[in-house]
Amino acid sequence: MAEDPVTGNGHGPLGAYPVRHSRLPPLGAPEFTGRQGEAMRWPGKVQATVETAADGSHWVSIMGDAVTAFRAELS
Repeated sequence: MAEDPVTGNGHGPLGAYPVRHSRLPPLGAPEFTGRQGEAMRWPGKVQATVETAADGSHWVSIMGDAVTAFRAELS
């Protein structure tokens, strides 16, 4: 496997971008489900939720299930 088939590091910013740049209203907590990895035959979903604090800062949380595909030790 050359890369991680599903990554929260991509979905977190993807969720925050439309709120930060006024593409979505910062009301409530916008959320979306991202899908990734189908082409690699390791499909997965990540749920991202964006919350806006009273001071205008944004908090992004991501959720999803995970499994260990392999383990390795680096030395």
